[in-house]
Amino acid sequence: MNAYELAKELDKYKGIATKQASDMLRQQSDRIKELEADVEKKLVMIKLWESKFKELAELSNKHDQSTPTSTLGWKQTSAEPTAWIQHIHQTGGDFYDLNVSGRGEPLYKHPPQIKELSDEEIDEIASMCSVNESGQINTREFARAILKKASEK
Repeated sequence: MNAYELAKELDKYKGIATKQASDMLRQQSDRIKELEADVEKKLVMIKLWESKFKELAELSNKHDQSTPTSTLGWKQTSAEPTAWIQHIHQTGGDFYDLNVSGRGEPLYKHPPQIKELSDEEIDEIASMCSVNESGQINTREFARAILKKASEK
């Protein structure tokens, strides 16, 4: 027996409580149908996004493997992310949230600009770095100074 059949049986009895109960059963049944339809639409969208994500991942894997990647395998090809993707685990299944609000792993579009330093700039940075007891430049300090100078360009 479904909610409408039960409500019809309740309508046979006289009284305010039975009338309210039968009306409530019909309303709840209608709301359940609305929610089921909404869930179905969302499941279709999830499947669509999953297929789009897989398609983009396959395209991304065809590009140069020497490009740095994020943990999801998307290649970093620009300094600024164009979107983010977040893997979400739920009881109904896993899905991916593609967003522009910064949640999840960054996705990149264009290659970063490589900034070169002249020999004079490199020598100047080397002269400012500390030297260890064997007379060699502190390589970490030197590398950080080079990166900092290049990023300022």
